[in-house]
Amino acid sequence: MEKISFYIDGILNSTGIALADGELDPAWFWVVFGIPLLAAFIITYCIKRFVNFHS
Repeated sequence: MEKISFYIDGILNSTGIALADGELDPAWFWVVFGIPLLAAFIITYCIKRFVNFHS
């Protein structure tokens, strides 16, 4: 998870959306938007497989 966060930080730094220098760390951006989105995709995928499996 930490490697992914550093990768996302690098993308945010290069695009200028957020800058990670010293105390300012754009990792919150990943935590607020990225992780819930991934969790939603995983849950949706699992539900669809479960429903199709029992059909």
